[in-house]
Amino acid sequence: MENFQRIWKEVESLRDKARKECIDFLLKELKSNNSRIDVTEYDDAVTVTYDGGKHPEYASNVYSVVSAIYLSNGDICLDIEDCDEYSINRINTDELYSVCWAVLKGKPFTCGKTTISRSVLESCPCPFDTDCATDTIMQTIASNVENEMKEWYDWEKDGTVTADKVQEKWWEILEREVVAAGIPYYEDEE
Repeated sequence: MENFQRIWKEVESLRDKARKECIDFLLKELKSNNSRIDVTEYDDAVTVTYDGGKHPEYASNVYSVVSAIYLSNGDICLDIEDCDEYSINRINTDELYSVCWAVLKGKPFTCGKTTISRSVLESCPCPFDTDCATDTIMQTIASNVENEMKEWYDWEKDGTVTADKVQEKWWEILEREVVAAGIPYYEDEE
């Protein structure tokens, strides 16, 4: 039993460190996004357990969908389907990690008409594993794609090519740039 207690204390210590890292990550992202991140546009719904808040008689919802993350008086809050201002202190570390993961995967990188995210790359017909993709790499990919697409946008504007051809070329260039950046396909890792 003593060994179990020692291991449990180590686990709790790691969970505390993970929670702090998640909070630091969210604070950094919120500060760079005007103190609010809308997650309704992300590919996968993010859910947390709602405990009834200040009114436990309202019951709970184990799958309350998160629509936004924002700062309120310096605290990180969630706008969830059951409550507009739900403190992250009310959710467990596993749920907090899921919120962070969604923010990381859905973070947009834009240059001109090109906007990509890790979720976009992971939802390609042949999906990429973006775990190694830093923000700098993602922004570089968006910039490179936009630069290569400029003449295609001009051709589309003057009627030389169709919108479908431009879209097809965009995906072709995106895939080439992602591969050139060293981001592997999931299938290559098996």
